[in-house]
Amino acid sequence: MKTRASRPNAGDDDALLIELFVHRRETYDEVTVLRLTRTTAAQLRAAIAEGEVEPIEEAGGRTFAWADVAQLALRRWTPRMISTAVARAGADDALPLLNQTRAIRVELPLYQIRLLHWVAAASSEPGNPPLNVSDVLERQIDALASGTEGSDAVAIECAIRGFRAAFEFPFVEQRPPVVEDSCLYCGSAPPTEGGACTSCAARHDPARPEEVTGDEDIV
Repeated sequence: MKTRASRPNAGDDDALLIELFVHRRETYDEVTVLRLTRTTAAQLRAAIAEGEVEPIEEAGGRTFAWADVAQLALRRWTPRMISTAVARAGADDALPLLNQTRAIRVELPLYQIRLLHWVAAASSEPGNPPLNVSDVLERQIDALASGTEGSDAVAIECAIRGFRAAFEFPFVEQRPPVVEDSCLYCGSAPPTEGGACTSCAARHDPARPEEVTGDEDIV
């Protein structure tokens, strides 16, 4: 009787991500790198050849720095997947604050929503966790961030303290306070119950007509 080949489940992935991001070590041997990142030996050789990771040659064999191993993990798991895994383990502070994910409401034309859904399905690779709309948006915004330079990069860093370090994670790491009592949008004003300050809530999270209750007038 034929059976389907077993496929890694979310619980297995969580265990690997927790080991790598919560119980991190300075260096890892090659066998551990392959196990933690679900990378094949051929893929690791290609990553080394392309300069994506740089092995540390030692007398007992080569090892890899944590940042390089984390970079390999980001090939398979998106920031959302990693943040969700460490949050499920109650270890949100394993990631720098600006690399932790938050949920916000985004309203888009229906054709764009369906395009994002299509891109997520088309971009998902067999054997890897399926992508969703959040993963697609994150990649598009990351590409936008990578194009900032000169005065724009300076202006963004001044407006969003720690932006560059967060963008370059895991190679440049900044560890802000674990708990930040500020608006998730502007990062400066005190937040309301929904996580945004009053001004940002009015800009980004206005009440929809169906959410207005009581005798309030709908304009």
